[in-house]
Amino acid sequence: MKKICVISNDFKDKGLKMTGRITGYLNERGCETVVAMTKWDFETEKWTKPEGIPADAECILVLGGDGTLLQAARHSYGMNIPLLGVNLGTLGFLTEVDGEHLEESLQQLLDGDYSVEERMMLEGTVITKDGEISGVALNDIVVNRTGSLQIIRFDVWLNNVLLKRYNADGCIVSTPTGSTGYNLSAGGPVIDPTSDAMVMTNICPHNLFNRGVVLSGNKLITIVIPGDRQGRNQQVEATFDGCFKVKLNTGDCINITKAPSTTKIIRLEPTSFMEILHKKMSQS
Repeated sequence: MKKICVISNDFKDKGLKMTGRITGYLNERGCETVVAMTKWDFETEKWTKPEGIPADAECILVLGGDGTLLQAARHSYGMNIPLLGVNLGTLGFLTEVDGEHLEESLQQLLDGDYSVEERMMLEGTVITKDGEISGVALNDIVVNRTGSLQIIRFDVWLNNVLLKRYNADGCIVSTPTGSTGYNLSAGGPVIDPTSDAMVMTNICPHNLFNRGVVLSGNKLITIVIPGDRQGRNQQVEATFDGCFKVKLNTGDCINITKAPSTTKIIRLEPTSFMEILHKKMSQS
């Protein structure tokens, strides 16, 4: 590789020590590096979009944990640049490079000794009386209650055919990559991350049917927000990968489909998903 972008922030990488270690190693070996900074915006409660990601970068190194890589996937969506996570947090499913083996992993990257996995993403479009707002997610799109502790009522349509009206705390629509995240905590099934599928799992549903539904990736999921049982307005929000949020009210809906583009994840080790899953579960 001749050009690599490093997404960093001084919250995860104190004093940018790891950033300097990475760029120093790569520069010494003739690889051009560009550092794109991101910061936590307390007002909007999300990471700012990294400025200066070069379109001709051959790889983006993301410093942080799985959450940081999720945001990097959203921010670099459509650029077709593979991501490699450098883990500064706990064990994750997406970040695989650690500080102990950093230089060894970087050399492996420079040597081209790696594979690239294509990961499906979701695209969600919230439709309100004021217009439409769209976003993408690598893990999941969650529709959940806001404010009151009361459950919410929502209708789920599949390819414009009504599936069911639910009463629950919310609904998770997950990619295979995100099936090991919030979906798993809510009792949903785990799916191989390279699959072309979506998982729909309700959060604490107020009925006896509490099973995740696995759907093919070509389905259109529409979640409609009607009035509550007394016909009053409901206020909910759609959250993309736990960060980007859009408000919905009674009469609004969100369409969720497979996104046109994928996220490319670089794998340095031939470790299978099942081995990673076993290791992750053994720590819980």
